[in-house]
Amino acid sequence: MKFRLTILMLLSGLLFLWGQEGVSQQLPTEKAEIYALDPQTLWNITMLVRICHRETDALLGTRELPKRTLDFYALERSFSESEFRGNSVALPKSENAQRGIWRVFRAMVLRRLRELVADKRFAEPHAVSVVAAGLANRVVYCGAVRGFYAPDFSVPREQFRQRNYPSLETLLNMPAPSDQQAIFHLYMLHSNLLLDILEGTTRDFPGLLTAWSRYEIQEGLSPAEALRKALPPGSVGENESMQAWYERNALSVANARVRNNSPEEIREKLEEQMTISVLSADAQDGIRRVHLEQVPQMLKDYKLDDSALAALQNNLVKLVLASPPLLQESIGMYVSAVDAFRQHDMRFFRERLQAGRASLDTAITRQTTAERLLDEAEENTANQRRFQEWLEMLELREALKPLDQAVGL
Repeated sequence: MKFRLTILMLLSGLLFLWGQEGVSQQLPTEKAEIYALDPQTLWNITMLVRICHRETDALLGTRELPKRTLDFYALERSFSESEFRGNSVALPKSENAQRGIWRVFRAMVLRRLRELVADKRFAEPHAVSVVAAGLANRVVYCGAVRGFYAPDFSVPREQFRQRNYPSLETLLNMPAPSDQQAIFHLYMLHSNLLLDILEGTTRDFPGLLTAWSRYEIQEGLSPAEALRKALPPGSVGENESMQAWYERNALSVANARVRNNSPEEIREKLEEQMTISVLSADAQDGIRRVHLEQVPQMLKDYKLDDSALAALQNNLVKLVLASPPLLQESIGMYVSAVDAFRQHDMRFFRERLQAGRASLDTAITRQTTAERLLDEAEENTANQRRFQEWLEMLELREALKPLDQAVGL
């Protein structure tokens, strides 16, 4: 509370000195209040908070409204890390965008974690900073801001090729790096990689994060040892160190290329995902499957399953991960359409859904054409390789003719 009053006093002083009118906005769904000096900054932070809220809840599988309000203040001066208080976040204008996005994610992850452990004063574990950095990297560099996820681990791959792995203990224990963009980017990148590793080890990431945090805060374990204890049984070998576990999984995830679904399979799965369950007295088992477009007209007669939209959104994000790159942006439009539906913005929902379908048709045509051209190129390359081998053999025989003659062959 004292921190909030200090911020408000500074904000008021700045407004008086510069003769500007402050602007603010409340976001009921995100349970956030935003304070800024001008409308453009307010709009920018509003969009950022909404995106960060969406990505945090998608990761942690939370559907209900947050219990505590977060306050975000856009100011002209910097603040030390010691002044950070979980529910009040200062976003200095002088700070680079990466760090600002990390700050927003940090506050949102900590808020949800405290709800998961049912303790509003739960101390902040090291996991919060790493998870926040990983999510920030997904938004800034991996397309999550547009509703899809296309990670680029080329830098870690090159490091791993040279047997140069970060220390897991250092990654987990270090505070967020200073305001140097390149260093902060590396921190975000390796945090993202670790986040992908952890998501791949369990279907219950919220449970893993909760256990990891409890072992560190309540039992006093180091972040790495707390993680070892929180991981599912069998994840770490009996005599395997956490560093060895990390290197083994980091190499595997950085080299992963999992996009095996064909364009038509993606279309079929997408249409299947866009049908949801509604409760109906007319159906034999009391449940009827309908396309999401039909739901607004049916709300008078049917009761929508409260968990259906959240499950649909999570499934669409998973479908993005399994899709070829050319299709990901189109499916991202479906994700934003569901976002609009959850916000009761039916006009934007229909617009995004229509745009997504049109974009998907074009993307599937391009993807199919690209795959056909690649197949043809591979076939031509194989034929050229065989022909080249024949030419090389003929050239070799021509080169050997003088030697053959010399030995009387």
